[in-house]
Amino acid sequence: MKSSRFILGVLTLVPFITSAHAATSNGHTQAGGLLASIVIMMLVGGYTLLNIPLQALFYFNGQYQSARCVTWHSAIGIVVALIGAGVAIYDQRTMAEMTFYLGLVLVAIALASLPFLIKSSAKAPSDNAGFYLLAGAVCYMMLAVAFSPLIAPFAIGLALIAGHWHTNTRLFSAVRWLLVLVSIGWFIYQLSEIYQQILTNH
Repeated sequence: MKSSRFILGVLTLVPFITSAHAATSNGHTQAGGLLASIVIMMLVGGYTLLNIPLQALFYFNGQYQSARCVTWHSAIGIVVALIGAGVAIYDQRTMAEMTFYLGLVLVAIALASLPFLIKSSAKAPSDNAGFYLLAGAVCYMMLAVAFSPLIAPFAIGLALIAGHWHTNTRLFSAVRWLLVLVSIGWFIYQLSEIYQQILTNH
């Protein structure tokens, strides 16, 4: 279970950082502060927005009954916010802009720390906890297809974690791994397409 949460964290962080670097590899030299804007909006803002329903799922589905899950999930969100803070300080154009970005970072840290405040009232996991996690993975994958491939790591991570909260039947395992493999394949394909477009534009 611990390794799956680590996988979720890594899969979540890597694409956001990669996209921010790719998008600013040329633009940063043209306008100072562009890197901070993209990282704050895409990395911190995007992760925080997508993490709120994930927190609700973990709260009502029983994952927050585990102190280790609470710690890992909160730590990942705080690390994301601190990365944003570091970039905002490094790439600031004006003091007012940096103050604004750091304010957003503080909000992100507060929301990331929310599991520590609600863990005492978290619901107990049900026999269907794994199914709910898998359903959440499907929802995140649908969002990734509809809006952005950068959401796909949420689906991949949830599908991987689902196996630890369900007595794996053959059908459940087959569906879970099919979702993982399809999500990874689609995610890599979409990233390669984005990378090719960046190379073409340059």
